[in-house]
Amino acid sequence: MQIKVTCKDCGNEFKFSVPDKGYEDWKAGKLIQEAMPGVNADFREMLISGICPVCWEKMFGNDDEDYDS
Repeated sequence: MQIKVTCKDCGNEFKFSVPDKGYEDWKAGKLIQEAMPGVNADFREMLISGICPVCWEKMFGNDDEDYDS
């Protein structure tokens, strides 16, 4: 299934594909990472929050940072 998400912050539009069954399972309550494990994590986050990866990083920083230093 083709999905279109418009970022709530910058307004850019993103289109990507997700498996029909996985999308249905997620909408029915299954965890998105279990319903659609083959979908890029950034795309899954856009489905959940409506925020694109660039805006997400501007708001929250890079997940790969080492917080122990």
